[in-house]
Amino acid sequence: MAASDSRNTPHILAIPFPTDDQLAPFLNFSYLLASHGLSITLLTTDPNSPPFQNVMVRAEYAGLNIRLLHMPFPVSPDIPEKSFTLLVYAFRSLADPIERWLQQQTEALPVTCIVSDFYLGWTQTLAAKAKIPRFVIHSTSAFGVCVDNSLWTHLPHLAVRTDDEPFQVPDLAVDLSLCRKRIPWSARLFQKFDPVSEFTRENRLLNLQSHGIVVNTFYDLELLHINKLHETTGKPVWAVGPILQHPMADDHQSENVQRWLDSREPRSVLYVCLSNYALSAVQMTALARGLEELNTPFVWVVDGNEVSDEFEERVRDRALVIQRGEAPQQALVLSHPSVGGFMTRCGWNSALASITTGVPMITWPVEGDQFSNSALVVELLKIGVQVWEGEDGTPSRDRVKSAVERVMGEGEEAQRALELSVVAIKAIKEEEATRQSMEAFAEEIRNIASAELPESHDSETPDTEQSGELTELNVKQGQEV
Repeated sequence: MAASDSRNTPHILAIPFPTDDQLAPFLNFSYLLASHGLSITLLTTDPNSPPFQNVMVRAEYAGLNIRLLHMPFPVSPDIPEKSFTLLVYAFRSLADPIERWLQQQTEALPVTCIVSDFYLGWTQTLAAKAKIPRFVIHSTSAFGVCVDNSLWTHLPHLAVRTDDEPFQVPDLAVDLSLCRKRIPWSARLFQKFDPVSEFTRENRLLNLQSHGIVVNTFYDLELLHINKLHETTGKPVWAVGPILQHPMADDHQSENVQRWLDSREPRSVLYVCLSNYALSAVQMTALARGLEELNTPFVWVVDGNEVSDEFEERVRDRALVIQRGEAPQQALVLSHPSVGGFMTRCGWNSALASITTGVPMITWPVEGDQFSNSALVVELLKIGVQVWEGEDGTPSRDRVKSAVERVMGEGEEAQRALELSVVAIKAIKEEEATRQSMEAFAEEIRNIASAELPESHDSETPDTEQSGELTELNVKQGQEV
């Protein structure tokens, strides 16, 4: 261990969920937490993945106390595509190895608390067994957390008979009417007494027993919903955002895009990036025709051969079509002065990047928190318009054109987005509220460590090799411990 590691340093076991949308903000949050003088053990099923390697390089350069704990996925990761619920269910099989690791920790480096992703509500049970607190971290908006908590607590969607019938979502700071088509699949398909459904609900509700809640948002954006989250859960809430994606060191792909954007007028380019949900052929055709008829310059991130060579040839004087694997990070594109609109699925990472750069959004939510994020962006913040929702059906060419013209013009959405970006940029640059919130959270953990610090006495460290399953990597020292 480094000299700074001691039984007096609070030690956090941080457990992210291994999907891109969850991982990036969680790792950046862990880095920021370590910068407040705390010791972090990051659990990973793939220590060689670029996100983990990136955060470890940054941590080593900054002299921060972060180590990786490798636990191989104990079951076959052969999960059907889009079966996100099954992936959450399968990830629970790490519970026993984590519990054994916690038991092996000694007074030389005791674990003060667990910080884990909200998809890992079952870690609340592990924390209770280990008699340590657990904090839940949400990678969505505070409004989205309130909606999710309400759906799983009250199950209001079970009271309607069809997917189109509206229902009211209780326990929110604002009135919100949804239908089953506008909620996550896991809630939409919930069936009482079904093992996976019941696990999913219990997994979410266990988050309500956490010691506290961390959300990647900021007070000037969502004060109303942050306060409502505290009111409905009775738990302290720390708004620690906006935590944005840290640029990867090998992001050389951005150079060609940067040169193309440099040639365009300010706020004249539409950026189209609809995450990794493939569009149907009919949807692609409608979107392509709408974009082609607009005369608006655009950058379009696509998968495979979703657009024809003929289309690219027709629009090449005013458009740039990029394969997803070659596309630069969203924040780098959105921050360019020539970008004036963003068509997005409205995942929270994308929404935050758009908010902080002052780019109004055209939303097309499909799954998960995208629906509540779109409601926040369009109906509450009024910094975007929704062109369509769900995987079925197709927006008309006229609807695509209307949405783009409304956002790229001088309308309310564009002006509101610029005004909100000033607040967001202030939160990032001055970091006052975010820094105070991060420090308050770090101080909470220090207080827990001080209150539970046992009297000093000698103790031998158990041999971690005996488990045959767990390897803790201290990248800072370049050795296994």
